[in-house]
Amino acid sequence: MFAKTKSTVVAAAAGVLFIGGTAAADIHDMAWTLNGADIDLFAIGDVEDNGDGSNLWSGGDYEANPAFTVNSYACTSYLGSSDGGGGFIDAEFEVTNNSNSTETFQLLMTLVVGPIGPLTERNGSVAATVTNNQFDGDAMIAAASGGSIYRAFTDLVDPFVDPPAATLWDDPYSLIASGPFATADDNTDFSAVAGGAVTNTISIMFEFELSAGDSASVSGLFQVATIPAPGAIALLGLAGLAGRRRRR
Repeated sequence: MFAKTKSTVVAAAAGVLFIGGTAAADIHDMAWTLNGADIDLFAIGDVEDNGDGSNLWSGGDYEANPAFTVNSYACTSYLGSSDGGGGFIDAEFEVTNNSNSTETFQLLMTLVVGPIGPLTERNGSVAATVTNNQFDGDAMIAAASGGSIYRAFTDLVDPFVDPPAATLWDDPYSLIASGPFATADDNTDFSAVAGGAVTNTISIMFEFELSAGDSASVSGLFQVATIPAPGAIALLGLAGLAGRRRRR
C-alpha cells in the first residue's frame, strides 16, 4: 500500500483473481486496504460479472474506523479483447468524515489490462459532490497540498513518485458547500489524449481533504484504447473502396 503520513487511506487494485491456484476468467481481483488493514470486498459487498468483459463491484455502509464511514462504493472495471483492445476503470464512492478535524482520503484502483498499443488514446473524467451535514459552517473538499484530486497512471509502480498520465483538479482546487445542509457539485474531463503503449496496468488515484463532519461523493473514469495503426486504417479504406466499386 502507498500511504502518506497523517492520512486516511483507501486503496484498491484490480487484476486477475486466482482461486485455488487457477484463474477465474471473468472476475477481476479487487483488493482494498483501509488505514493499513486489508479489507475483504467479498465479505462487505457484491461483485457481478456483466458478461461483456466488465465487472461491477458495489457495497457500502462500512465503518472500519470510527473516524469515517464509507457510505457506498461502486467500481466497474473493463478488459477489452486479449489482443490489446484496452480497458477502463469507472468508479465512485461516498465517504463521511466522522471526526472533529479535516481528514485526507486516498483511493487507489489499478486494473491489469495487458499490453495495449503501440499507440493509445486516453480519456478521463472526475466529478464530486460535497454535503454539509451540520446546522452551521461550510463543507469543503479540496486537493491536498501539492496534489490533485484525480490522477491517472499507466504501468504504475508508486503513485507518489511516478509521473501521472493525467491530472484533474490540482492544488489549490476546492469545492465548498455554504450554509446548513448545503450541497455543491462540480465535474471536468479530458479526452483524446494520445500516448504510447501500456505494458500492464492502468490506475486512478483520488486524493482529497474533507472537512469535519461532512460527506463527499467522488467519481472518476480512466479509459485507454488502442489507436489503429495507419496501415490498418489504410487497408480498411481500400476494402471499403473495393466494395463500393463491386456494388457499382
